[in-house]
Amino acid sequence: MYLQQAENIVSGMPQADNGYIYNQECPGVGPSTYPIGFPLLLAPVMLFFGNDMAVLIDYMALLFILLGSSIFMLLRSKVGFGVGLIAALTIVYHPTLLEFKREVMSDVPFALFAISAVLAAAKRKWLIAGLIMAMAASIRTVGLSLILATVLLAFLDVWNASDFSFSRLIKNSKMKGAIVASAGYVFINHLLFATSSEAGYKAVFALYDFKETITGNAALYWDYVQQLLFTQSDHFLVGVGFLTLCILAVVGWVKKTRLGYELADVWLPIYLLVLLVYPYRGGALRFMLPAVPFLFYYAGLVPRKPYTAMGLVLLVFLALPFGLNFNKAKDFSQNWSEHLAGPQSLASVELFEFIQASVPRNDAILFLKPRVLAYYGDRRSMSNERQQPAASIKNQLDTIPVQHLLSCNAIWNPGIDSVLATYPELMELEFENSDFKLFRYNSNQ
Repeated sequence: MYLQQAENIVSGMPQADNGYIYNQECPGVGPSTYPIGFPLLLAPVMLFFGNDMAVLIDYMALLFILLGSSIFMLLRSKVGFGVGLIAALTIVYHPTLLEFKREVMSDVPFALFAISAVLAAAKRKWLIAGLIMAMAASIRTVGLSLILATVLLAFLDVWNASDFSFSRLIKNSKMKGAIVASAGYVFINHLLFATSSEAGYKAVFALYDFKETITGNAALYWDYVQQLLFTQSDHFLVGVGFLTLCILAVVGWVKKTRLGYELADVWLPIYLLVLLVYPYRGGALRFMLPAVPFLFYYAGLVPRKPYTAMGLVLLVFLALPFGLNFNKAKDFSQNWSEHLAGPQSLASVELFEFIQASVPRNDAILFLKPRVLAYYGDRRSMSNERQQPAASIKNQLDTIPVQHLLSCNAIWNPGIDSVLATYPELMELEFENSDFKLFRYNSNQ
């Protein structure tokens, strides 16, 4: 949907005009519109090159290079050149994260702007940091946590002063940065462009048990980051190594905050808390991308100097993830074309051409990736909840209505499988290739 929203910016169309049918039974797929920040970044590319995937991949690669540079700058200033370089290489050359360079997704630009805001704040450039925070929050709504952290820092400043007052709070440079960020966010997302991303994210919380969400997220994020850094998560020594890295990071955070708080020190706990309570887990690894550099950041603060004996041992330890993943990253880079998938695959292109030629323009299609289908297939699309009962899905097909169902071999969707098995007499196979099956739904109502 980012590409569609970027096209809408270029053409002057409303952001909601994107072909995506929001399903209240399945809010985890996403809101009816995303925040406007990432589409704004994509708009110049769409204006001059259109939907040219080669150009878009190059653009994402550029953003990824900038992210690696920002990680290096963040770490070099605190923990030295060696730790900064190793951590940046570990992250940007990880085989899983290399895939992000060829996907038009908001994770990389959000991490870039979040870390850039931390860098600007560290230099006390709060107005600049405020502008960057406004953009970060406009790329992903969770970026509002940066603004909250800045407000808390301003309160701490004034609270620790001898005479606390509201006027002193407003005049505080950090609060001015937070005001600039808040105003910028509201202007971009609600005045300049009309988006409704916040409502969609709020709806997710109503579907999940709070206690189960916290315990499940804690286990999931622990495993994901461990796999990201050390690859073989089932090995005992790998588990010990990751636990050691986390303990060092906590010790480093405590050591640093005893001397005072900066934006990173307040924002990171808030961001991790948001991830802990947010029920949707489909993007767990992507959500952790902005936080991973800070594991190295705080762990690297434990030695008093980077090049003491302890510092050198820590440097070797932090280099292990890069060494463990080097061969996979090398193979991925050398065999780049063999990893192409998604909407650029031959099977997907064949499907989109059939839909555009044979499916009536006003029809709607049920598919687990509705925004991709709406953009490339140029037909309205809606998703179902994976575990949604067949009767519930059929009721939605009848009431919305939806005239087609699309299944994909590579995407696990027991909800659609259940509907196809429960109501075979209502389904007519329209199209089939190696990856997809498109069915016509003939309602009995």
